[in-house]
Amino acid sequence: MNFIKNLLLIFSGLLSFCFYSQLPKNKLIDTVLIEIERPAENILKYNNSKQYTGGSLADVISSQAGIGIVQSGANTSKPIIEGLRNNRILVITDGVRLSGQDWSDQHTTEVDMSAFRNIKIIKGAKSVRYGAGALGGVILLEPKSLSFTDNFRGNISLSGSSNDGRTLLNSFLQGSFKNKWAWQVQQSYQRSGDYKTSDYYVNNTGLKQNNIYIALGYKSNTLKAKLSASRFTLENGVFYGSLNGNIEDFKDKILLGQPPEINPASYNIKPPKQNVEHLILKSEFDVKLNNQHTVELNYNIQKNIRKEFDIRRLDKTSVPTQDMRLVSHSLEGIWHYDIDENFHTKVGLQYLYQNNYNIPGTGVAPTIPNYKLNNYASFVISEYQRPKWRASIGLRYDHRTTNALGYDWLGQLYGSKRNFSNISYNAVFNYHISNHWHYLIDFGMAWRSPEPYELYVNGKQHGIPIYYIGDKDLDSERGMKISNKLEYRTPSFGFVISGFVQPIKNYIYQIPGQRYLYLFSGPTAVFKTLQTDAFFRGGDLSLDWKPTNRISYTANTAIVFANNSKTNGYLPIIPPFSLYQNIKWDIPSSVLNKFYILLEHKYFAKQKRFDPSLDLIPDTPDAYHLFGTQIGAELYYNRRNTCAFMLKIDNLTNQLYKNYTDHFRYFVHGKGLDIQLKTTINF
Repeated sequence: MNFIKNLLLIFSGLLSFCFYSQLPKNKLIDTVLIEIERPAENILKYNNSKQYTGGSLADVISSQAGIGIVQSGANTSKPIIEGLRNNRILVITDGVRLSGQDWSDQHTTEVDMSAFRNIKIIKGAKSVRYGAGALGGVILLEPKSLSFTDNFRGNISLSGSSNDGRTLLNSFLQGSFKNKWAWQVQQSYQRSGDYKTSDYYVNNTGLKQNNIYIALGYKSNTLKAKLSASRFTLENGVFYGSLNGNIEDFKDKILLGQPPEINPASYNIKPPKQNVEHLILKSEFDVKLNNQHTVELNYNIQKNIRKEFDIRRLDKTSVPTQDMRLVSHSLEGIWHYDIDENFHTKVGLQYLYQNNYNIPGTGVAPTIPNYKLNNYASFVISEYQRPKWRASIGLRYDHRTTNALGYDWLGQLYGSKRNFSNISYNAVFNYHISNHWHYLIDFGMAWRSPEPYELYVNGKQHGIPIYYIGDKDLDSERGMKISNKLEYRTPSFGFVISGFVQPIKNYIYQIPGQRYLYLFSGPTAVFKTLQTDAFFRGGDLSLDWKPTNRISYTANTAIVFANNSKTNGYLPIIPPFSLYQNIKWDIPSSVLNKFYILLEHKYFAKQKRFDPSLDLIPDTPDAYHLFGTQIGAELYYNRRNTCAFMLKIDNLTNQLYKNYTDHFRYFVHGKGLDIQLKTTINF
């Protein structure tokens, strides 16, 4: 395959360069870290060093305990935390809450994972600190920290994948001036073509993605300031094999479960597709008034641009069917009061303004109307710690107004003004039973007002052949969550077992309406929006074992139960039981540093807690196993530069499978054998 040959030549050149570089000290420039920040919070700990080779946020973190993935095509995925997904999970990048997800549940998280070093997954109902919507948890993505001591540092990395011909090029530079000023620039580009299952190619599933991030910082004894900007662009193809034919053909394709016709693999991206642009500008200031008082001021503006193209008649395919703009302004002020070394309090005020408008001239009625949103909030959080325990308690009040107005496909005016308000609270108690045992209980009440697309949507989004209909009378979701975690640690062995219960009032979800529509772009299934009371419960188990200094074993498993509290029936799109495990061998070598071999295994059970009336097909996919392997090492030469490389193989047995939480499982299977290579040069 020409791609493999070309990629190997590039990698050979990079490795050759490594041997002539001047080289390094031990550092973590190219490391993704998911870690515990504070023992008073329920935060996942993970270290995924140098293993990222492209893909989404959900791909990177999906192997963690209690974390699943929901997909809407090859390159569109979102994380699931303990059964909850979409806008019940807040994604915060460099302190900025992403707002591009407010358009639909079917849009991918618009982040470039190669731009971030730290990933913190906070489980629990965390609306007090992070705002309305955090019923399931919060994912904090943090870029590499500014360095005020290094004059100049950076790295260049190249990775590629055989399955879809993906190539990812990333560069990072940072420096400082007079130990007071620091700067940072990160840029990445990736491209991929059609992906391949074990049996066939899935056409029009390529992407082009580009990201640039720039930051400038200043610090003194009393002031820390940072100004940052980023631009993320994405062109994403959507599998089109389900869109042609009549309604009866459409039903037959769902029953067949795979494309009846396959074209050769290509990098071409044709309609249906998405063009996305996401711009962020952020300023932050920390002013230290004295040893006890600090004031934090943050402001950011986001602009999200989304164009969705579909197959259209009369040479209108080049005209987007949806052309949307979403501008968000967020202002936050926090007063930190350190009463003493054990007692800390912070009080915050927040304001969020959003303006969504549809660009006219598409020839198609917008799926959601124009709207303006205002959210006012205040919160207080106090923490107290002693040698054996730590406690945290918080309280928050939100008031939100949404004013929507637009014309539907019949030319009739629709929309309304809605007001929502709620009080959220959270309490965490963390107790160190002994040097090895640790216990945490997390109790919180969170809420989420219905998004405008849930209230007013009336159309097909994202290229997926599903026509969504909203409900303008939806009420806010309110959920109470209680989590318990018990942890045991020794130098060679440890485990974490956790369980949770979470009743949610007014849970919002979509199910088939048992009818189909035929649009200009082809047939679609109609899904309606419903609301009920739900009851979630479950747990996960993580285990780490190091039988020798060179061999380590890691495993985690999770299970979630979710029922309609009114009917006791099952809720849709709840991940089944899953298991992830790996065994790693650190190989001693006089030439290579951090030389290792890793074998991994993933298991996904068949989801038997399933109601056929809430789906388009009468059964769920069968259980399946995925096996993989990794080989990695680093070359150290002097005090300035390093070179790291990694070979990774996913789906080693080329398994044909479908994931229950993939919306495209009706039409295609998951990705087959994939060989990935990555080289990183640090300088």
